[in-house]
Amino acid sequence: MAIHGHPVGVTCVHPGGIRTNIARNARGGPSQDVTALATVFDKIAMTSPEQAAATIVHGIQRGKRRLLVATPAPPPKGKATA
Repeated sequence: MAIHGHPVGVTCVHPGGIRTNIARNARGGPSQDVTALATVFDKIAMTSPEQAAATIVHGIQRGKRRLLVATPAPPPKGKATA
């Protein structure tokens, strides 16, 4: 790796449903109701930007290589959990 021996760290962040304006600023096709899609997104995006940032900073400080950032999705209805 080109950075071997240098003081460089890498953390790969995998964001989930972060409560941002991404859905409100999205462009939809002619048959898509972007406002309705944004409303659904608002209901399922459970992690605030501040929570996401704190998780990312904490992970970097701990030297994590991979971070999953978001509230876990609930299991599908009728499915048993392990």
